[in-house]
Amino acid sequence: MKIDWYKILACPVCRSGLEYVSRSPTKSFLRCPKCNLYYRIKESDVYFLIPTKHIDKEKRILKQIASVYDRYSSLHDISYHNPMMKYMRRVEEEILNKYSRKGLILDLGCGTGRYTSFFLERNCEVVAADISYEMLLKTKERITKLNNVLLVQADAGWLPFKENIFDTIIAIFGALNHTPRYKLAIKRLYDSLKPGGILIFTVLNAYRIKWFLHEILRYHRIKWVVKQILVRNGYLKFPVKGRKKRVYTHSFSYFELRKLLQKAGFKKYKIGSSFFILRPMFVWSRRTWLSKPEKILAGLENKLRWIFPFSALGYYLIVVAEK
Repeated sequence: MKIDWYKILACPVCRSGLEYVSRSPTKSFLRCPKCNLYYRIKESDVYFLIPTKHIDKEKRILKQIASVYDRYSSLHDISYHNPMMKYMRRVEEEILNKYSRKGLILDLGCGTGRYTSFFLERNCEVVAADISYEMLLKTKERITKLNNVLLVQADAGWLPFKENIFDTIIAIFGALNHTPRYKLAIKRLYDSLKPGGILIFTVLNAYRIKWFLHEILRYHRIKWVVKQILVRNGYLKFPVKGRKKRVYTHSFSYFELRKLLQKAGFKKYKIGSSFFILRPMFVWSRRTWLSKPEKILAGLENKLRWIFPFSALGYYLIVVAEK
């Protein structure tokens, strides 16, 4: 292990440094000397840093989110095997290659470890964090350089890291949509970056026009669309074992993100979007390539992605910010 992981971890409540406590060969903990809170280190080397005894209002929400994504972990990669998701991943990788800084990386909402592996292949050291324990196990199965990665079970709103430590932080595919403390999450992400560090994240857009038009024209869901626009705090439904489970979701708008980034301290940032011409797919497909008309539309999206108002109207908003 090239770095001392304990030096970057902090109590998610007070952000004080943590000390290692071993009670037996199989039971280890991290303890906050200030709060006197204990955090487990699980047998699979996953650091459990969610302050469950301290959380009150959000406990049920976070437990529900973790439970749904635990069950969804085995379906995640299968569900997104289609041409539109492949296109989206290509866009994400282009942005990561262009803007990310090498060094110590935080992959927040790592899922099954796609971008943890992406950065490890580029000789970076990575902290893979997710609220779902099963997702972290999927990440561990995917990666090979175990010495260069730390697995942390955490919520974005209770970020358990010290200040000024990460060169790049990413939160791809809506990780920040699923924390009730999203305002504090963005502030803590800012604090955890080194000066000059880069934050890259994508979130579900409150004004995803292409999707709303599809819902209105095909299913006549006008009331549903109006509710989605007016009520930012709601739920997304995930198909898990034949049933649809609800997950807390806050949808962001372009202007809301600008205010949150500025309030957190970011002075340099840009906001774009994806799927404002094309429409995303969330089901398995035998086809993984774009058709010729889809390629033309994808090229047009690439040219307009960062230009307002197109940058405010996609299904997902994309943020690149520098501390």
